[in-house]
Amino acid sequence: MNHFEKTTNFQDIGMRAIKIGVVSILEGEAYAEIKRMWQLFENEYDSMAIQNFPHPHLSFQGGTSRDLKTIDLKLQNLTSRMNPFPVVLGGIDTFEKPERVIFLSVAKTKELQKIHKKIDNLLQEYCSQTFRFYTPPD
Repeated sequence: MNHFEKTTNFQDIGMRAIKIGVVSILEGEAYAEIKRMWQLFENEYDSMAIQNFPHPHLSFQGGTSRDLKTIDLKLQNLTSRMNPFPVVLGGIDTFEKPERVIFLSVAKTKELQKIHKKIDNLLQEYCSQTFRFYTPPD
């Protein structure tokens, strides 16, 4: 995994506040295996919304902001200094709110925690509200 998903088109957004999310897209064998698992859940358990986001990914943080251009520039600066990093999957887990989600837990390595904290700090600064569930522990 070596990049962060950038899907924002700043045209037509104007100054209205929108919800954003910062994720890292999985690659290679991990990507293929997660897609296979998603298909299994859809076929075996009739889980129709498992692929709401089209790519297997790590969610770092999200929030509501009007300053998307600044966030984009700051994230580009932050991620341009990062190297690919390994991710160790833990197991299957769930949460019920704000909506029902099934996910693969990730081992919280020091490197991953450091990246998570930097992204969280950036969004805390430029978002009027961040997603509490994704806030890293102190």
